[in-house]
Amino acid sequence: LVNEEGEGEGEASMVPPGDGHIGLAAEQLGVDVTDLRKWLCHRRIVTDTESLVIPLNLKQAINARDGLSKHLYALMFDWVVEQINCALKASTKHHVFIGVLDIYGFETFDINSFEQFCINYANEKLQQQFNQHVFKLEQQEYISEAIEWSFIDFYDNQPCIDLIENKLGIMDLLDETCKLPEASDSQLIQKLYNTHEGKSSHFSKPRTSRSAFCVHHYATAVEYQSEGFVEKNTDSLVNEHLKLLKASKHKMVANMFLNQEAAVAKVTKAAAMKNKRKGQGMISKPTVGLQFQESLKGLMSTLNSTSPHYIRCIKPNDQKSSFMYDPQRVVQQLRACGVLETIRISAAGYPSRWVYDDFIHRYLMLLSSGQIRRDDMRAMCNSILEKTIKDPEKYRFGKTKIFFRAGQVAYLEMIRSKRLHDSSVMIQKHIRGWLQMKKYKRLRLATILIQSHARGLMARRLASFLRRTKAAICIQKMVRGFLQRSWYHKLRRGALLVQNRFRGTCARKMYQHLVWNSKACIIQKHVRGWLARRAYRRSQRKLILAQCCVRRWLARRELKRLKIEARSVAHLQKLNKGMENKIIELQQKLTDQISSNAGWAEKLRHLEDLLSSEKAKRGEVAKRVRVLEVEVEEMRRAKTTVEEELNLERQKREKDLKLHQQQLQRVNHQVSVLQEALKEAEKTKETISLLEQDNRQLESEHSDLREHHQHILRGYTALEQKCSDLEQHQAATNQFKMMNPPSPTSSSVDLTAASSMADMRGLTPSTSPVPPEGIMERSHLDLSSIVMMTEQADAHKLATNGTGTLVEELQRKEEFQRQHIHWEGEEGRRKEVEARNSELEGTVARLKEQWDAERVALETEKGQLMREVESLRQVAGQVDGYQKLQQEIERLSQENASLKEQLSALPPTAITVTTTPVVATTPPPDATPPAPTTPTTTVPPVAPKQPEGVSTIDTLNLQKQVSCESPQKPRPTPEPSSSSYLGILSWQDKDLHLLLNTLVLDLKMEGVEDSTPCIAAHLIFMCLRYPDHCRKEKQATEFLQGVIKGIQLVTTQHQKDMQMLAFWLANTMQLSVDLRQYGGENQHALAKNCLSNFDLTEYQHLLNDRAMDIYNRITKLSQEKIQTMIVPCMLEYEGLPSMTSSKPVGRRKGDSKGRPEVPKLTVRNFIHVLENIVGSLEYVHVDHSVIVQFLKQLFYYINGQMLNNILLRREMCHWARGIQIGFNLSQLEEWCRKKGLAEASVLAEIAPVYQTCKLLQMKKTDVKEITSVCTHLNPLQIQKILTLYINDLEAPVPHSVLKEVARMGGDHTNPSQLMINLQHVHSVVLPTSSPDVNFQELTLPSKLKANFLTKI
Repeated sequence: LVNEEGEGEGEASMVPPGDGHIGLAAEQLGVDVTDLRKWLCHRRIVTDTESLVIPLNLKQAINARDGLSKHLYALMFDWVVEQINCALKASTKHHVFIGVLDIYGFETFDINSFEQFCINYANEKLQQQFNQHVFKLEQQEYISEAIEWSFIDFYDNQPCIDLIENKLGIMDLLDETCKLPEASDSQLIQKLYNTHEGKSSHFSKPRTSRSAFCVHHYATAVEYQSEGFVEKNTDSLVNEHLKLLKASKHKMVANMFLNQEAAVAKVTKAAAMKNKRKGQGMISKPTVGLQFQESLKGLMSTLNSTSPHYIRCIKPNDQKSSFMYDPQRVVQQLRACGVLETIRISAAGYPSRWVYDDFIHRYLMLLSSGQIRRDDMRAMCNSILEKTIKDPEKYRFGKTKIFFRAGQVAYLEMIRSKRLHDSSVMIQKHIRGWLQMKKYKRLRLATILIQSHARGLMARRLASFLRRTKAAICIQKMVRGFLQRSWYHKLRRGALLVQNRFRGTCARKMYQHLVWNSKACIIQKHVRGWLARRAYRRSQRKLILAQCCVRRWLARRELKRLKIEARSVAHLQKLNKGMENKIIELQQKLTDQISSNAGWAEKLRHLEDLLSSEKAKRGEVAKRVRVLEVEVEEMRRAKTTVEEELNLERQKREKDLKLHQQQLQRVNHQVSVLQEALKEAEKTKETISLLEQDNRQLESEHSDLREHHQHILRGYTALEQKCSDLEQHQAATNQFKMMNPPSPTSSSVDLTAASSMADMRGLTPSTSPVPPEGIMERSHLDLSSIVMMTEQADAHKLATNGTGTLVEELQRKEEFQRQHIHWEGEEGRRKEVEARNSELEGTVARLKEQWDAERVALETEKGQLMREVESLRQVAGQVDGYQKLQQEIERLSQENASLKEQLSALPPTAITVTTTPVVATTPPPDATPPAPTTPTTTVPPVAPKQPEGVSTIDTLNLQKQVSCESPQKPRPTPEPSSSSYLGILSWQDKDLHLLLNTLVLDLKMEGVEDSTPCIAAHLIFMCLRYPDHCRKEKQATEFLQGVIKGIQLVTTQHQKDMQMLAFWLANTMQLSVDLRQYGGENQHALAKNCLSNFDLTEYQHLLNDRAMDIYNRITKLSQEKIQTMIVPCMLEYEGLPSMTSSKPVGRRKGDSKGRPEVPKLTVRNFIHVLENIVGSLEYVHVDHSVIVQFLKQLFYYINGQMLNNILLRREMCHWARGIQIGFNLSQLEEWCRKKGLAEASVLAEIAPVYQTCKLLQMKKTDVKEITSVCTHLNPLQIQKILTLYINDLEAPVPHSVLKEVARMGGDHTNPSQLMINLQHVHSVVLPTSSPDVNFQELTLPSKLKANFLTKI
């Protein structure tokens, strides 16, 4: 509310027009906002003759508004109470009730106003009722029980109440003052001073204030400030406000005001009765004080009709703080509540009382049995009290009760407790004695029985021991003789058997050497023949394949040439050139005609002026007019001539269109020819598939040969073991004499000897050695080139389909031009010819772009074919090298034959065999020959990865080197074999930090990349088994904790190194799997590898957490690598040049200014990055399931980036762009199929983008088809794509379709999400098992330099 502007400022008020709260208030109350705005600032005065509406000043308006607010609050409070009472009201009739009255206590503040006066007035009335109830009832009970009692006077506050509510009291004077026209607080205080000062002991005038008065209440004297008494007591509610709210639209508001009329009428009636007693006949509205008095009277009448009980709440302090006690404030509250007076009366009387029956039942045990008399309860009570309480003034006997002074009941309770304690002690004493006596007798009988049985048992055991000792001596004598005789016979038979076997073995060995040489020659002959025939067949197949590829390349080149001729627009350009010349001529003619028409128009205007000025010369003017008419007729004839020329030109245009149609037919014929060529390409595919089958057959033969080679090696190893056993036996028996051996040399054992040994163990002699692996690699390379050519054929087919689509588009444009061929005037013809020329120029530009793309494709295909021819040449060279290698093998076999003869002449003890891996056929020039060692078997390290095109002979990967020792040197003690190792690496406590640095912190991939997969995890587990083996739990936990912290530190330092993160991901998961398989309560098949003493499975969760952290780091790093490539490679790259959209994509205007030209990214670049990422994981042998889950997360990120960009960029929503994106996604899908991920639900993550491409290409008016195709898109995304869809040849998507799509949001799970959440992370399941590892055969890589570790 503000003052109204204008004359008489401050005399009127108004509600500001921009205030929005009044509208909200009118809406909530259900009244008209105009009426509410009016009656808040005006009021109506009704007289006998008329009614006047007068404005209210600002103060009056604020008082009226506040009065209405208070009245609304009071009505709402009454309505809530009424609703609660109705809800709690029972259906049955009740006779009694229980009520709770919670009121404010006595209040006294620094400034006390009308509210404190009303509250203290209510407290005076309640205190009076409390005194009457408590003190009077107490004295009435003493009288009814006939107790001698002297009555006690107590404070009566009736005079103070009379001062407030009697006639000419404070409330009466306040109501009288409020009825005056200009009532004020000063008038009220003056009336109070004149009426009560010096006349009432409970009223006084303050010394320092003339606007206050003091009332002496029962608790204390309170000083009240008179400011606001009159205003707060006056009911300032305006009648217009009541009428307005009674007519409210809301029933609840109207009913509240209608129901309030009865209560107002009741109070008004009481006021009228009061005024009538005073002699006043006028009825006025009830004041607040009068209403409060009536409410208080009702409350007192209710309390007087009930049985009240009182609870006094005492505040320990005014600050509401804990553990703080203010004694003065507490005493003040106790005095104000009347508690001190109550305590005084209770102390003077008998506060404790007992009924006779209850007292006897409680204290009967204080009497002896002779004093109990059931017929006279009072006599029994008197006996108890005379025995316990000596002072008879401490208690009194009533008619039905005994009354006690304070503290006497507690004294009786103490005596009763003591009597019970003494009785219980006596009972416990007798019971415990009886129990102990009973226990002692039972133990004595049991002890006597046990002693008798024990003595009999000892006697029987002594007799049995004597008998068994005698029998044992007899049995030992017989058994020892039998064992000596058996041992002698067994030793004699063994010696004879060994001699026989050894002599037979020597004879058979000499015979078998001769047989092996003959069979080896036969095997080599057949194998070399088979290898030569196979090499010839391979060369023949590859030459045929090269011829097919060259012929296919020639056919494609011819097809491209025909296609270019079919798309040639030279003729169209000639026709257009002639048409342009004719258009220019017609334009010149039109210009001349227009200029001549303008001249004739000037002449006509001049003639009209002459006619108006010279009427006398009408005859001459008529003649001239006739001359002019003749000229106009000539002009009309010229115009008809021009129209005929235009018709002729139109006919020529139609002929040109017919020629275009014929050309299109020829193009269609050429397209059919291309389709036939594609069928031939499909036949070529079938040929390629046959070649792939042959290749797979060759690979299966290769695997069979590898298995046979492994069987041969195992047989050779077994024979070497037998030879070593025979040598040891020969050295022990000394049956042969030592011979002088030749100088020790080292040579390679031929592969044919191993083949002969395998044949001796039952293998077929026709098995061939494994072919060189270099040739197999080249055959795999040829296979990959064939697959690449197949992909190019598919791409060519797609390009041909794109050409067909372009032809269809040209046909649609021609049809559109035929429908709009009619011109309207020369200007329309000129515009249509220009549009036609621009369309033809655009067609020519697109054909040129398509020709450039096809030319680039042909050059690429030519380069691929040249590379294939070069690879065939390399294969031929490798075949020649393999033949040379066979010749070298024959030469080495001859040298081996001579060495065998020398070995046969040596004693068996001088031969030692060493198995070492040989990677190349010849050792490096700086290599030193290996020292003679004992026969040990080790796991050969994995050969380093060879680059493509490098020929290596892996069939000779493992060769046996034989070294001869000098007979003068002593034979060293043989080392234990791999089966005798425990798979444990021992280390010292002082080497813990060195061990962690070696295996975790300073570990480089170059040192272990040639070893067993996940070798770091296996070595850590082998080191962990040592403290478990030695029962050192502290050492095991410190080592495992150090490993986990070291992995965390290494991955944090190399968080940008993909290869290092992948390496530690694989090793962390493998270490967790090792702890799961070989630790804890898991009973594994290889029990010898399991932890035997400690359960360390709790660290598996920590390792899994580390693995998840590394996995998240790899995922984040991969997303950072591909983030900048997704849009240019998958969305903006145009793999199909013929399907270029009408609007360009990529950088916006001005982006390329001042920037260097960046090479254009393609889908191949994107796939190459993905290949590198996946290759990094596969190179370190990460589990396949983890790679699949990683790719699902990566594809989800790719899908989110692509879909979000499509939804934010309008140029992406085009049908041609949808085809381009679909083609790019198909290449990504083909890569997944090659990797074997098509069935692993990886492609399901990019299904939304696939469906977006289909949505851009399909019909936009069928809602059912859209919903059936776009199952992975929510309605909001579909609606956004349809809104952004642009196409020059189609109408915009109808609004009805958009509404129907938006209506589908009710059935969708998340219809309001437009963008894809790129921060979403899929759940990851880590592997829990892996193939069993033979820790006994694992060796430390030499590059680790871990000399402090020792195998046990």
